[in-house]
Amino acid sequence: MLLALSTHAANQETIALNPLDFAVREAARVALSQTAPTVLADAATGEALPTQMDLQPGGGAEAITILDLAPGARRRLTFRPGQPIVIQGATNALSAGAPGCRLTNDLIGCTVTLRAAGQARHQGLYQVWLTDFAVEGGAVASGVQTLQNPQLASFEGLPAHRLWRGPLHTRLELAGPAQLWYGTHTNVPGNARLTLTLHAGSPVLDIETRFDPAGGGELYLCSAGQLAVNAGGDIWQLRAPPWKGTDPVTNHFGVTNRNSDVMGTCWVAARGGRQAFSYVHDDLASTIASVPGAGGRPRSKAALRLSNFSAKSNYIRPDFFRVRPVPGEPVILRMRLTLYGQPPETDAFAARDYLRLQTAFTAPRLIAETPPFTGEVALAEADRERIARLLRERDIALVAGEALAPETLAEATRLADTWRVPLLGACDLDTFLNREYSRYDCNDLVLVLVGSPSENRIVYANNTRHALADAYYPGTGKGRIAVIDDFLGTGRSVIYAGGEDARGTRLALRQLGERFAPPRIEAPQFRPMPPALRARPWMRRARGGATDLQSPRRATATAHLLVWLPETLEEVRVETRLRHDTGSVLTGSVAHIAWSYAAIGPGGEVYPEGHEPIHPDGHPLPHAMPFPGTIRAAGAPAPFTSHLANNDALWPGLPAHWPEGRMVSLWVTIDVPATAAPGRYAGAIEVAWRGGRHATPVQLEVESLVLPEGWQMDFNAMYSLHGYNEDMLALYLDLPPHDEAAYLDAVADLGRLLWSHGVTVAQLPSYDLGAVLRPDGSVRLDTRRLDAIIGAYRRGGFDGLFMTSLVPSRWRAIEDLLGRHAAPGETRAPRERLYALLNAWIDARGLKERMIARVGDEPGDIPAWVELARPLKGSGFRLSVCHNRTAEEQMRLMVGTIDVWCPLWNGAITGWRGQLRPADDPACFNRRFFDERRAAGDTIWNYTCATPYASLTRVPTELFFYLWDSFAKGFDGAAYYGGGYWSHQWGGNVLPGVRGHLAHRDYHVFDVFTRSGWSGGTSLFYPDARNRRLLASQRWELLRQAQEDIKLFALYRQQHGETALRQRLSSVIAPRDHDNIAPAEFDAVRRAVRQALAASGK
Repeated sequence: MLLALSTHAANQETIALNPLDFAVREAARVALSQTAPTVLADAATGEALPTQMDLQPGGGAEAITILDLAPGARRRLTFRPGQPIVIQGATNALSAGAPGCRLTNDLIGCTVTLRAAGQARHQGLYQVWLTDFAVEGGAVASGVQTLQNPQLASFEGLPAHRLWRGPLHTRLELAGPAQLWYGTHTNVPGNARLTLTLHAGSPVLDIETRFDPAGGGELYLCSAGQLAVNAGGDIWQLRAPPWKGTDPVTNHFGVTNRNSDVMGTCWVAARGGRQAFSYVHDDLASTIASVPGAGGRPRSKAALRLSNFSAKSNYIRPDFFRVRPVPGEPVILRMRLTLYGQPPETDAFAARDYLRLQTAFTAPRLIAETPPFTGEVALAEADRERIARLLRERDIALVAGEALAPETLAEATRLADTWRVPLLGACDLDTFLNREYSRYDCNDLVLVLVGSPSENRIVYANNTRHALADAYYPGTGKGRIAVIDDFLGTGRSVIYAGGEDARGTRLALRQLGERFAPPRIEAPQFRPMPPALRARPWMRRARGGATDLQSPRRATATAHLLVWLPETLEEVRVETRLRHDTGSVLTGSVAHIAWSYAAIGPGGEVYPEGHEPIHPDGHPLPHAMPFPGTIRAAGAPAPFTSHLANNDALWPGLPAHWPEGRMVSLWVTIDVPATAAPGRYAGAIEVAWRGGRHATPVQLEVESLVLPEGWQMDFNAMYSLHGYNEDMLALYLDLPPHDEAAYLDAVADLGRLLWSHGVTVAQLPSYDLGAVLRPDGSVRLDTRRLDAIIGAYRRGGFDGLFMTSLVPSRWRAIEDLLGRHAAPGETRAPRERLYALLNAWIDARGLKERMIARVGDEPGDIPAWVELARPLKGSGFRLSVCHNRTAEEQMRLMVGTIDVWCPLWNGAITGWRGQLRPADDPACFNRRFFDERRAAGDTIWNYTCATPYASLTRVPTELFFYLWDSFAKGFDGAAYYGGGYWSHQWGGNVLPGVRGHLAHRDYHVFDVFTRSGWSGGTSLFYPDARNRRLLASQRWELLRQAQEDIKLFALYRQQHGETALRQRLSSVIAPRDHDNIAPAEFDAVRRAVRQALAASGK
């Protein structure tokens, strides 16, 4: 690790420590601002260490020593006067076509050469090649044949280069203008620096690239060269952790006609004949293709492709997907190749090499001074005042490390119980810290970090990020309480209570509880919330007093009141009445969300609420009652609380009994009819219970503006009535077998739920269209089941489009029947007769232009899809498909076949994070093609299945962003994958027989309510089997709000035009990113649009 220290620093010490359970030999490198003759030394003994001083071209130096560290070793290093080995970096004859530069140490070696890029379009670009690898001091050829262009970018012209060659450390550095490119995509220019390093006594080659982009862009794929293996007649086995899934991946090199290609990640263990090597990726130090990682530190995700296409074509290629260079943010890649003369017995050597590469064995000490203190816990006076203020003014959550001693965890649990704040576990917070902590719904949150770096990986990650090793510890056995600023680089402050060891942490926790406390919560806490703000487990204190609402007429106004219960409430009643000056009254209907949070054990195990063995009434379904059961079994150790809600199911009405310790959202919906008197309505949400009452003032400003009656943009929630030959509504609602009336009532309930919230597409079963042979030999369609379902939807008030997935085998069976039987005198072909029957049925039901057939899903072969779909033209169904292949060339093949376009949102006009693509970008469904198809009268929707999204892990306002952005671009509709694909979570896709249906349903309904399956986190509505009804959700209600917004925008577009609308919405739609837009920003835009319409008299 390179440490930026000055030799003039008052506390010039470095900590060398080995947190791993095996010994290591590593280099300690310290950057110096001057070149005085000094050597590294052991601070405890004063003994000088062998030191190589590499003088840098720009001045200053780098001091290097080699350390042997036993497991758990801890050494303090300092400087003392002495004579180091001084190495002046020098250039050598490294040029294109030259024999190259030889890098060697006492164990391994290789040759570095420069070669021109082979493709004509890359003329003038040069790549680095590493060849002639050798082991055992250079005496034996290595199984690694070549390593081609490992630095991501290709140099523009010959790079500058400098070589430092010494007894402890040899390093070659190449730097110059370069390009980052992939295939035919736009190249990203910039500057690259490639550093190749060998250390004495280690058979490793470190490869580090830094690319500083001069421009932005998005590359679907970047590859860090290609490592070719020379099997030499042996069979090599290569293993790696899986890119996806849980089982390691394996390939074999040196096998003829193998033609196999697998993908791993993190590391590759290669063993063959008499040799072995590991090729590992430092996913902590690298920044390319970052994803959330442990402790709040992003990790670079590498796809290590192990390809064997012939006996002579065996290679490993590190691939990185969706690389988005940004000027000012360097792209860093760090890899390590370790060569072994003798193959180890197992693959564990590669896992150890991976851990070694990403572990910081050295770090500076005492960058932050410990304040003067007496006793056993250090606490600065300035921190004392800040901690008291933070606890008084902010939401609080404790974060206990995953490696706390049992007695320390017990101390943290007592403090959380005393303060009445949640205790979060570090093992559950990686995604939270990487993605969610910086979002708007955590603005008022202050974390209390508990533990030393060895006890809490979040503390370790923060210290590593800021190059701190002993920043907060006054000594062994002592504790520290402090405020840490700029936690994890977020600019936010956290409270720290810990020490260098477990005793110090316990002392700090104890004194934190004795010296400080947030305001005591004695009574129920009522907290007005924006409807688009989801409850988090730390939102326990009352904030604000009143709720101010604005609404046009023919719309809904929603008040959201979060209640936290320090005590049990009985006989709870809620009433909302708002009165106008004229005496008119608007009342609110109430529903509630009984928030529940999974418990997380110390080892990361999950204990979801409502689990079968511990549910109060013994029933496994978490929807059996509005308040699910306890989160732990009797006598079990107190687990941590998850930061994520299990579900946001919205229960009609409210229970009379509210248990202690629960968090409940009261959801008050006020229907504002078109005839409502404009003006101010005032009243309150009054909550009464046995022995108490609370009123939250509410004011509603009703505007004179009246919204249109019909929905202005189609929305498809993408759910399924059938899955794997099972009827989803009957299964999940526990409907009586063969009770058609009960089933159709459930469909009617679904139709009501859809249409009332702006969902304009209803799904029909795929298997309920049949045919019947008449006595006269003719054939008629059997549509009785479909007719009943369509009628039930309409009975529920649904008045939109109907969609069914095409099942070719069903249609072909009917066509075959028509081919075998025909009425006398019938001369038409079977398909023509089938389509005539379908059209007649559609016309008779008043469904012309309203029936859509979805032909497949995300076709990978567009010409094959066209071949499949084109024969269906004329059937009376409009043809559609969600297509994630959106290149213009491919899209033009679909013209004339597809009736309802539905490209992926981030492949249509917009890129992955909302960037607007060029209007003629050939790689996407671009604006030019969009406008062309719209002018031709085509219907164009888009769909989302990843970003923006509406799952429980995303901010709720992404629903607003998605619909607003789609409408502003001119799309006719939008689709969300998936609103209710409950069957997608079934393991093995098979029900365990008739006798197992009930248990299987119970288990998976439980999954829907606990987001433990894919569909559990994405479903927008929920099944209530106890009452045989469907439940809305907070996100479902926000969908209605977004669709009412679209009505508002349609009026504005009609008056001012599409360009003016896009400009009006520009602050909250693409190209802005969508993952952190606060509700207040959307409210401000709504208000501006309504004011503009009011000013024009609309």
